[in-house]
Amino acid sequence: TLAAVVRLTVDEGLSGFEWAAGIPGTIGGAVYGNAGARGQDTQQILALANILHRESGELSLTSAEMDYRYRSSKFKREAEQVVILSAAFNLSESTPAQVKAYVEELNAKRRGSQPAGASTGSTFKNPEGDFAGRLIEAAGLKGTKVGGVQVSPVHANFFVNDGTATAKDYYQLIQLVQKTVKQQFSVALELEIELLGDWQDD
Repeated sequence: TLAAVVRLTVDEGLSGFEWAAGIPGTIGGAVYGNAGARGQDTQQILALANILHRESGELSLTSAEMDYRYRSSKFKREAEQVVILSAAFNLSESTPAQVKAYVEELNAKRRGSQPAGASTGSTFKNPEGDFAGRLIEAAGLKGTKVGGVQVSPVHANFFVNDGTATAKDYYQLIQLVQKTVKQQFSVALELEIELLGDWQDD
């Protein structure tokens, strides 16, 4: 997991992965989707990704060859079926104390600006030159609830589960937010999360 790798880099005094502290997920997911936070991402530190491609077999690709963009890679954009086998990263030598201090600083900022509890994390990608959370809040949707899921009153790009939410609740709230923001600001919010299965627009 990302959390395990962050702990390892702290122990070894290696800097470059601090941004991943507190982000749920795996190394494979980070490589596939160019995970990141606070202006840093996987693209900046990936040296080599070893991938099993359904048609091409095993591939070794550099960060440039992954053709990364904001929260995406060429494989994610083309919905290709791949398995991330392993990855190597370029990290900088530091000290355990310095890396730990930076991780704690980022965690404190996250706790102060993001809701606690079960959520989707950042639901939408930030549109160029703006922030999804700002648009959702400006549309008056903070606190809006569908079934057991709510647009967080703390950060509008986080959809929080009260313990009873269903996938359908999330999908309906996503549709409501996208429709409202589009109507008010002519901005089409693009999902950062992925939907699995067959979905029908209501």
